[in-house]
Amino acid sequence: QVTMDDGESLTQQFPHTLLTVGCGGQPANGDSYHPVFVPNTNGRYVVFVSRATNLDCSVDPNNDYPADNPNKPLHQRRANLFLADRQTNQIRLITKDLDGKPAEGASEYPAVTYADGHLYIAFQSSASKLPIYNPSHPNNPVADDNNGYTDIFLYTISDIASYITNPIT
Repeated sequence: QVTMDDGESLTQQFPHTLLTVGCGGQPANGDSYHPVFVPNTNGRYVVFVSRATNLDCSVDPNNDYPADNPNKPLHQRRANLFLADRQTNQIRLITKDLDGKPAEGASEYPAVTYADGHLYIAFQSSASKLPIYNPSHPNNPVADDNNGYTDIFLYTISDIASYITNPIT
């Protein structure tokens, strides 16, 4: 219920829900942008980009994130992809390096589809240490994208609910 300046009381449904809430209910400590709903999930899941370091409570914001330099061009600054579950209010980091830590560089512009029970996220990234499928050793990804260019990556999550509760490192 809201009381107006003239004393009138209104019962109002507030239409906005803040999705980028940090650990412990704290505000996100960086910009978040480019949200994309995961299709065919009734609005439950949202993929988005953020420069915040306090959204995924399984990641140490003080030690795991690479440094960010606000003086660099935006495409060279740290930005990561996240998956938010609106039902459980949990947020998980998607763009991790081989050690399970947040990737350096900018990962942005997610394009999302959900098919056959799999979530597919295509995105651009300037990160050089994202695990890349190695056809000569399928069970041993490599992280050697050191060409200095922004590239397009595809990330696949086979079970969204399990990923939210137990993220893959």
